[in-house]
Amino acid sequence: FDAPRNSQRELLVTMAGSNRGFTATREQRQAIIDLVGQLEARNPSPAPNSDCEKLCGTWRLMFTTALDVLSLGALPLVQAGQIFQNIRETDSPEAELEVDNVVELQPATDAILAA
Repeated sequence: FDAPRNSQRELLVTMAGSNRGFTATREQRQAIIDLVGQLEARNPSPAPNSDCEKLCGTWRLMFTTALDVLSLGALPLVQAGQIFQNIRETDSPEAELEVDNVVELQPATDAILAA
């Protein structure tokens, strides 16, 4: 019985119908957050959020709860394409890492054709 692998599989299946969070129901969102919490609890790294060797880079997001990203789904003439996070070290004494969300915006074909 491979609990982490099963949790990962369940997470992927649950995320699949949520359009990266844009169309997730409250129940889906909570189920995804719970599954992520279960996987985080199994992480052997003592401080995974500050280990730049493992965390820094550009990541393509499969799901987000970030309101600044999800609000883009309400724009009438564009639709969100791929979503990325760029994580890098910073020289700032206030923060070890800096994160930028990057969203590819594309024309909303349906909105253009309907005009």
